[in-house]
Amino acid sequence: MTQIHQRVLKGRVWVALHMHAGDGNVHTNIPVNSDDYEMLQTAHEAVKRIMKLARSLNGVISGEHGIGITKLEFLTDEELQPFADYKQRVDPEGRFNKGKLLRHAQMDGATSVYSDLTNAYTPSFGLMGHESIIMQQSDIGAIADSIKDCLRCGKCKPVCATHVPRANLLYSPRNKILATSLLVEAFLYEEQTRRGVSIKHWEEFEDVADHCTVCHKCVNPCPVKIDFGDVSMNMRNLLRKMGQKSFRPGNAAAMLMLNTTNPQTIKMIRGAMVDVGFKAQRMANNLLRGFARKQVTRPRKRTAPLPSRSR
Repeated sequence: MTQIHQRVLKGRVWVALHMHAGDGNVHTNIPVNSDDYEMLQTAHEAVKRIMKLARSLNGVISGEHGIGITKLEFLTDEELQPFADYKQRVDPEGRFNKGKLLRHAQMDGATSVYSDLTNAYTPSFGLMGHESIIMQQSDIGAIADSIKDCLRCGKCKPVCATHVPRANLLYSPRNKILATSLLVEAFLYEEQTRRGVSIKHWEEFEDVADHCTVCHKCVNPCPVKIDFGDVSMNMRNLLRKMGQKSFRPGNAAAMLMLNTTNPQTIKMIRGAMVDVGFKAQRMANNLLRGFARKQVTRPRKRTAPLPSRSR
């Protein structure tokens, strides 16, 4: 019963009204969850009912804003005609706010539908329905859900092994969550526009996923208990599933050691990695330390002075 109750509450459509004191304007906002397709359809029906109710109360569709595109379908041709005539007179080539408040637009000598929301590429309107289906039926939706509660507080930074500012290594869970959220948005947009996810975005996604030692230390200081170690593993699994995981010898050796269960194999791999690998790492560190010292002790000067504060 509790699960059913929570699902009903999550999908219930609420209408929020914000009113102006004195001028009679009422703003209607309907918050929706983009991962609930049925909720989106219910919200669209609610909008139609609200517009019809406003007309029946001798109100107008808008006395302020929103009629350029989002409310255009609820305006009559008679209401639009005076504006269309004026627009044609002062801007015959349609250079200003193309298509806004116009049922049709003149394009290269031909008249075509221009302002309909059906072809509007914005996550807020027509594409939100596509987004909800993608999020429900893809692994990327599970990854987005696992990081959605992040507070951006940065308490994970001090304990993260991949967050070393003096070495220009800024891969804290907080920063990686911000990057992952942006990449998820990029994936959704590219899926919605049917162009396919670009290779560059997969490379950035892999960069975020690989900069994690899966030590799980970020869980303890996190107020909402996000384990970016688990998130990283889910990201890597998605990359493998999509055939976008690059082969790196070091990563392959580390995963081989973590996944091996045979005692003799573990001893052999550990000997190779510790006795040989660590010694080679120390040798490279000693060799390149001199080149790194200049960057650390004498960082580059700022290209622009800091802005002065006014008192």
